[in-house]
Amino acid sequence: MKGNEGYVRRCVLCVILLSVILASGTVFGATLRVPDEYFTIQKAIDAASALDVVIVADGTWKGTGFKNLDVKLITVRSENGPEKCIIDCEGDGTAFSVSGNASEVSGFTITNASDTGIVAGDSSTISNCIITENVGDSGGGVDCGSATIRDCLITGNRADDGGGVYSYSGNPIIANCIISDNFANRGAGIYSSRNANISGCTISNNLAGEDGGGVYFVYENNISNCVIINNTASNGGGFYFQNFGSPIINCTVVNNESANPGGGIHGPSHEASLVVNSILWGNTPDQTSGELEIYYSDVQGGFSGIGNIDADPLLGNDNHLKAGSPCIDAGTSEMDAPDTDIDGASRPQGSGHDIGADEASADSPNDPTANAGSDQITGDEITLYGSKSFDPDGSIASYQWELRHKANSLYNKTVSGETVTVSELKKGFYDVTLTVTDDSGAVNSDEMFFSATGDPTKEYDISGDGKAGLAEVIYYLQILSGKN
Repeated sequence: MKGNEGYVRRCVLCVILLSVILASGTVFGATLRVPDEYFTIQKAIDAASALDVVIVADGTWKGTGFKNLDVKLITVRSENGPEKCIIDCEGDGTAFSVSGNASEVSGFTITNASDTGIVAGDSSTISNCIITENVGDSGGGVDCGSATIRDCLITGNRADDGGGVYSYSGNPIIANCIISDNFANRGAGIYSSRNANISGCTISNNLAGEDGGGVYFVYENNISNCVIINNTASNGGGFYFQNFGSPIINCTVVNNESANPGGGIHGPSHEASLVVNSILWGNTPDQTSGELEIYYSDVQGGFSGIGNIDADPLLGNDNHLKAGSPCIDAGTSEMDAPDTDIDGASRPQGSGHDIGADEASADSPNDPTANAGSDQITGDEITLYGSKSFDPDGSIASYQWELRHKANSLYNKTVSGETVTVSELKKGFYDVTLTVTDDSGAVNSDEMFFSATGDPTKEYDISGDGKAGLAEVIYYLQILSGKN
């Protein structure tokens, strides 16, 4: 019996150890390198076992063994990122078909596929890829089931449905991607039948010949913390809902266009879909059409619903909220509002959730940044450069420089301008503060220090008669010593 107890204890310990390993995400697979160890990616995949990692060196890879690759239960990734590792399908087939738990493709540029750039099956992951200039019937860039697509740039792809991403079944997760400049008849950016969860994405400049320039939803999907901008379609420039049930939460839907009503959102013709904490602004010919329930949102021209406003959202160049935006603290924490924003910042930052994809913080990251330049030694003249100052969501409206002489405040100066030259500096040490103000009134400052040697022919001529007398030299020495 004691022997049995020992065996049971050993089994329990093995189960616990396995559980810890799985929970920690630790992987004990081998590393296979292309082309150092295996001439092609296909040969490395053929040699790999479950949980192994295939690493592909920099280069543009073409031909047999570098496309139509079937990835299961392993990771295939580039050595140094997608800009340096390119899979060129040369107008034939696809790059990868990926499926199964622990299957991932990461860090490639995928281009010139004729049958979708990447097919992402259930439980697989596609990350940190540039997927561009591919074509397909369904999904020019990506055709996915219950896969995770994250941190990817999906641009310039074409398909009948889903120019950038196509999903007909499953529960895909599409997160933190840029989906731009794709073309399709329906769903130029994203086409999803149902159950997709889309968050943290920027969906822009996509063109649909028929419906859904940015996004086309058939049944219930979920989208939050996304910016949908500058998309075009015949119907539904930003969104097209074929049926009801897809909530839009904390999204910024701006400057989309359609030939027919519903430039921002074309809602279903029956049973309203829900829009919460979202901005609909600058869409043409109008913001919405069809059946929609909208709450706590900023809708140009107004929309009946609890908490809705009609006021310029004051969006910056990066579609973040400027200081003073009426959308700040104007949203709701209810109705499944997310607890982070498009940048991953927590919500709320103020007294309430903000409207739109961005949550403005108390010390807003959209405030300007002042840069006064480096410390230096100069003569009796200095040129101050503020050109490295910047404003992430607008422009710098004013630059003010304060020069403070450490020994005598009579030598202090205040000047304005991005680049200014200050002459007739007295010898000594100066502290300089540059204060910049942006076009929304936000302010920031930076400091630098310089030492002025002055002009020896003028330095002690305090009286202004062109000569430095003994009394003036004594007076100046007293200033430097702090006695005056």
